[in-house]
Amino acid sequence: MSTREPSRAAAGIPLEAHVEELRSRCEAASRFQGGSTYYHEELGIFRHDAEEHGLLLPVPPDELNRPPDDEGNEHQVWYLPGSDAFLKATWPDFLGMLVVYRPNEEQKASPVA
Repeated sequence: MSTREPSRAAAGIPLEAHVEELRSRCEAASRFQGGSTYYHEELGIFRHDAEEHGLLLPVPPDELNRPPDDEGNEHQVWYLPGSDAFLKATWPDFLGMLVVYRPNEEQKASPVA
């Protein structure tokens, strides 16, 4: 098994199904606690779901040992030579920024956002 592959196959499960599952779990947590989930709660739900489906890489890919080919405010990108594939790594607990947010609301986007 390549170090770029998840520890368990999740092939055949569309991305939309994973997103819907995350939304469903966040909604269940909201109902249970009587209010909306917070950013760090959603990160925990995301991590648990990824572990449950074997979507976490067991070790960092070798490509991450060289400088990135491109980067943004919250991520770095490595293009894989001879392939249309790439690796994108976000900073820990940082999945992007919300375009619109309310005062006193976390500006960082959660996995569901």
